[in-house]
Amino acid sequence: MTVAGIHHVSFTVADLERTVAFYQEIVGMRLVGRKHRSANDLGTALFGRPAGPEAGPPTHLDAGARTAPYPAEILIADMELGGLRVEFIQYVRPATAAYPGDPSVAGSAHLAILTLDIESEYRRMQAAGVHFHTPVRTVSDPDRPLWRWCYFRDPDGIVVELVESVPRSDAEPAEPAEPAGAIGAAGAERPEVSG
Repeated sequence: MTVAGIHHVSFTVADLERTVAFYQEIVGMRLVGRKHRSANDLGTALFGRPAGPEAGPPTHLDAGARTAPYPAEILIADMELGGLRVEFIQYVRPATAAYPGDPSVAGSAHLAILTLDIESEYRRMQAAGVHFHTPVRTVSDPDRPLWRWCYFRDPDGIVVELVESVPRSDAEPAEPAEPAGAIGAAGAERPEVSG
């Protein structure tokens, strides 16, 4: 196997300019490039078959199916944060469909942004108009750093997570475990510990 790592992650958006502004101004990403792609067989390369609601959702059974080449047109913004490249794509032809906003739908994803001070970033982003799902939460796993996190949405409804990893001091004992997903004192989540 010659797989070497992750090259980039990609999200589809409805308005590329709005997305670039949000991720530059609110999240702090750097725009590293823009591309416009259009070809008579680009739709075939991207979708494997005609796209759109009339085609139905693609499945693994479509992988070997041969279809006539069909066109597509996309706009791409490559952005970067901390060495990770994130590609945002706006489909022009076919037009981008709205994201349903439900992260429990298979294929959904979220972007986790590492911060060194989650409380200050939470306040800064709130002042800029970001609406968080909840206040900052804490996960405590035995023998692991504390993990502080909170979710918000970008302009397309894509879930974005702020994460801070807080090293646990050697003297600090692990908190007792509660049932998986239970909320303990001060809103701390504690996963179930087996063994």
